Amino acid sequence: MDYRLQVFCEVATQQSISAAAKALRISQPAVTQHIKLLEETFRTPFFIRSRHGVTLTEAGITLLAHARHVAALEEEVVAQLRQPGQTFQGRLRVGTSNTVMQYYLPRVLALFKKQHPSITIEIVGGNSTSTIGALLDQRIDIGLIESPCRRRDLRMRPFFEDEIVVIASPKNSLSKKKSVSLHELSQSAFIFREQGSGTRQYVEEHLQRAKIATKHLNIVQEFPSSEAIKRAVAMEMGLGFASRISITNEITNGTLKILNIPRLKIHRHFSTILSLGPDPIGLRQVFLSYLTS
Repeated sequence: MDYRLQVFCEVATQQSISAAAKALRISQPAVTQHIKLLEETFRTPFFIRSRHGVTLTEAGITLLAHARHVAALEEEVVAQLRQPGQTFQGRLRVGTSNTVMQYYLPRVLALFKKQHPSITIEIVGGNSTSTIGALLDQRIDIGLIESPCRRRDLRMRPFFEDEIVVIASPKNSLSKKKSVSLHELSQSAFIFREQGSGTRQYVEEHLQRAKIATKHLNIVQEFPSSEAIKRAVAMEMGLGFASRISITNEITNGTLKILNIPRLKIHRHFSTILSLGPDPIGLRQVFLSYLTS
């Protein structure tokens, strides 16, 4: 891809001339000159400058979409022409929701980096909603989420089956029962994940199916972190919902208990989200192959 377009993409991503210069390892005047020449070529401004940085004009937004498309095509051509045994190089931007990032992704990255040390993986954390937004804005190349994505302009591919369970302190009276009824559950205090969390979305949908309205629950606290919920539950603030993959250590050491609720079983999939189009090849294809390995 034309180097000026690479400079343009970096400035658009960083929203800063100085930050782009640092990332590209060139001087700020050089970045400014590349952008100036690009704007002269197309005879239109691509950025609005201010003391807070730069923002894209309408023309800049259009060019950014095309530039990233060109970059993806170049990546695919390089992958097709690459001889077997050669080392992949480049950078991949992976957006991921918190649960996937904390409890599933580290193992995948460890395996991936052993085989492909020359590929830089940039992790962009958030919840499922923000990850979907980042992919739509083309700020990431691949998204990893834990909630359903019903947008028709994106596609989902499941890669891991998970279960959301109700957790309690061992001192909670419900943890000593062989099974817990929905009525007993609805009368308890709860700690919930924040709005936009994939875990919360699944929980609310399944509670609704069980005829339990979230607005009628006693939600004493919300946290944007599974770790915070686990600690609050262990300290007897209330019950919580957690991914089974996230509580392996706590169940083993006895600091948390899983409640058996026969009429509430919550299963879900962790999924990749991708833009519509041909199946990914190149760096994206290589990374995706490690998610299920």
